[in-house]
Amino acid sequence: MQAYERYVFAQLRATNEEEKAQEMKAAIDSITKGTLYHMHLFFLDLAKRKKNQDMFTEEESVLFEKFKEQHGSTPEFNEIEVIYNLINQAEALPN
Repeated sequence: MQAYERYVFAQLRATNEEEKAQEMKAAIDSITKGTLYHMHLFFLDLAKRKKNQDMFTEEESVLFEKFKEQHGSTPEFNEIEVIYNLINQAEALPN
């Protein structure tokens, strides 16, 4: 949970966008790759930077499928899925 705290505090304490991005990435990277919490925080961060799943790189798409396969029944995965569904629906609305 310390990584989540670091991630949130980076957004509040950073003095510029570059520092904020570096601190947020460091928080994500401090969690063992491939674990539930790493993938959860990674995709939360990605949702902030990319508008929808169509914008995922091939590597991000593969990682998302792995996240779904390994953790698809968890509340953390369900939260990410809802966020991306909402983003996709919002983008489909007329301006």
